Amino acid sequence: MRTQGQARRSSETRGEAVVRKVLAAALREVGRAGYHGLRIEEVAARAGVNKTTVYRRWPTKQALLRDALLSITSEVFTTPRTGSLRGDVLAYARRNAALAARPEYRGLFRIFVAEGEDAELLAIVRSLREAFEPVPREVLTAARARGEIGAGADPALLFEVLGAALNWWLFFEHTPTDEAFLHRLVDLMVSQMSQRATEPADITVEKLLAALDCGRATLYRYIDRGLLPPPIEGRRGRPARWSPEALARAKKIRTLLAQGFTLATIEQRLAGGSRGPAARPGRTRPRLQAAAMSGAQGARAACAGETTET
Repeated sequence: MRTQGQARRSSETRGEAVVRKVLAAALREVGRAGYHGLRIEEVAARAGVNKTTVYRRWPTKQALLRDALLSITSEVFTTPRTGSLRGDVLAYARRNAALAARPEYRGLFRIFVAEGEDAELLAIVRSLREAFEPVPREVLTAARARGEIGAGADPALLFEVLGAALNWWLFFEHTPTDEAFLHRLVDLMVSQMSQRATEPADITVEKLLAALDCGRATLYRYIDRGLLPPPIEGRRGRPARWSPEALARAKKIRTLLAQGFTLATIEQRLAGGSRGPAARPGRTRPRLQAAAMSGAQGARAACAGETTET
């Protein structure tokens, strides 16, 4: 006689099998009928389940297609950890090429090209992009820690260009991607990123403090708030350094402080947000004084008053 635990596990196994059948049926059906022609009733019939079983878990075809896409792209959304930038990017390229070779993916690609302006499809694409965002960031963070690339490397751009190249080669050139092609493509991409490593960050903490005209406590407060990037760890006992981009950002912060901007407004400006006037009722007295000054004197006063604002 089966125990309660055995019965529960058996039920869960059956449930997982039904989910896999429904998601596979959804991919085949959308490949046949397109997104606008996708009907949950047809998916249920293709999967051999009752339509209420599908509706119970996926009340809309948008939710169903999103999960179906995640079911075949989940491996691509897993961060490779080979121990080198080239190895990680090559692993990602191999996964992408293997995914693109699947018939259901090819059908989906054609649908996204043909019906890509549909608002629901665009929402699915945005959702998938959000799921993928940690991958390039984690790969390049690890590469940066190993000293393979500099601080200015753009993680998203590397993977977007790589994915676009693979899709173009497969779907427009109609040429399979063999291992030799993947190696050539990855070598080209990684060589461009690695050029940054030949120009290591050389901005010392003294240079950064001089640019800000503030003390170390204020500098690290700016780092904690995300106004400045953290230092790049030194290699072989070399002191930590910052990138030239960090120095340019420090000079901009100093200029904005001297003009009387609050830290909250500076955060918005550096993030591409509001560019309106900085004056507002909540400013501290030292910052009001700084707004009336100019140049280094104003920046120093603004930094001195920084301890009163959180």
